[in-house]
Amino acid sequence: MFKNSIKSIANLKVGEIVTGRVTNVTQFGAFIDIGVEKCGLVHTSKMYLEQNQKKYELKIGEKIESSIISLESSTNRIGLKLIQVL
Repeated sequence: MFKNSIKSIANLKVGEIVTGRVTNVTQFGAFIDIGVEKCGLVHTSKMYLEQNQKKYELKIGEKIESSIISLESSTNRIGLKLIQVL
């Protein structure tokens, strides 16, 4: 499910497309395991499916495709935007 070339946050780039699995859902967003040491966050404002622009409620265990929209290496934060549910 994860890209073999991505082993750590240092391997990630803004704009890159990644796949992952939802590990936790909160009021402010969903945490996604993308195969690095920290989970990425899809904020509720970024939970829109691109093909129809409808807000989507992610559920634990769902596999998704997302785009990296921000990286903060000092705090190990990964911001994601939902592209599609696989």
